Amino acid sequence: MDDIHVTIGREEIAINRDVFLILLEFPPIKQRAPYKKALEVGKITLDNLRLLSTEANVPYPLFFASQELLKEQVRDQKKELFEKMPSKDEIRLSSRGKMKSDDIALIVKDLGGKQDLLKKRILQNEADNKFVGLILKSQKTGVVICDLATETRNYFGIDLVEFRKKNKTKALSYLCEKLEEKNIFVSRSSHNFMPQNIDKNIPLSGICVKDKKFPFIFINTRDGDNEPLILETEGRQTFTLVLMLVGIGMNKFVLSSKDKNSMSELERIIFKIAGEVLLPREDLLKVNLSGIGDLENWSTFFSVTPSMLLMRLKEERLINKSLAENYFQVLKEKSNMAKKGKAPKRSPLPENGYAKYNGERFSREVMLAHNHGKITRDESSLFLFKRRRVPQGLFEVYNKKFS
Repeated sequence: MDDIHVTIGREEIAINRDVFLILLEFPPIKQRAPYKKALEVGKITLDNLRLLSTEANVPYPLFFASQELLKEQVRDQKKELFEKMPSKDEIRLSSRGKMKSDDIALIVKDLGGKQDLLKKRILQNEADNKFVGLILKSQKTGVVICDLATETRNYFGIDLVEFRKKNKTKALSYLCEKLEEKNIFVSRSSHNFMPQNIDKNIPLSGICVKDKKFPFIFINTRDGDNEPLILETEGRQTFTLVLMLVGIGMNKFVLSSKDKNSMSELERIIFKIAGEVLLPREDLLKVNLSGIGDLENWSTFFSVTPSMLLMRLKEERLINKSLAENYFQVLKEKSNMAKKGKAPKRSPLPENGYAKYNGERFSREVMLAHNHGKITRDESSLFLFKRRRVPQGLFEVYNKKFS
């Protein structure tokens, strides 16, 4: 069977089976019922073809294009995706062989599409992002790590006193807002509300999606896992966010699993600067620990996780190495108990589920562009909800939320 027949009402149009396979070469798409049925019976409705093409972020007219045009388009798309993605070596090192590019390809492709929308239709006059590579330039002139961290906080207007007044959920939101004010967009995983769900066994905490104007930081919250490999609390997400931010400043668009044993020297420097951004050494000198309770109280004061505080104390040699290891073991046991007692999460309202993945700034920019007539409702829906048509109520609620 060389063709797949697309049914449009009572008519059928044949498309090449190989074209169908090439354009939809993504594991999540291959699991979809319309995809499987099309291969099985050699037929698919135009609506289902459009659905699959939208989910794969592929223009559906390509299914009807000539082989020559198709090859050119596929080549361009693969090149663009490759430029946005972490390298194979970064994936191999960061995930210890447990992750492939396919596991995040649709997310990276979608965030890349969001970047293009911003550049071409919404924020066309924005200059290149000045923070990309900024820390690296300073480091090359001999600026020490504590001053690189100060430079980073100053660039984004991050006030640690203000940050520490907030609980960990609000502290994370505060940092996201500061980054997005400087055109670094933040997306967080939202189970069933993003292009593909991430396997719970993948040790992935975050990805930087490359772009000269609008870099995207994607944080894996593991919100769809009832028994997560790692508890990605707001405090842990905060460190991932800052780690990815410093990576952008070092012009290193890496993904993060926080496995220090597999880091390159550059990544170790990024790790240390990120720690200094949130927990400067001069602040750590005030910390006095007499037990795990003190560690937890100080971490609450600093709005970070106990493990991050402990890591920084150990890094700055402000705690005995064997004592630090004992504390780490206690924290590990408490984390395992927390995972066992973790209640299944309720599915959020659609507007909140989509907002978490799309991010505050991107959602706002798209809705403002729609309301000012720069993009159509169908285009807005496609970039926010992966569908051209969504219920009127959802669109209106989302518009009210971000206008």
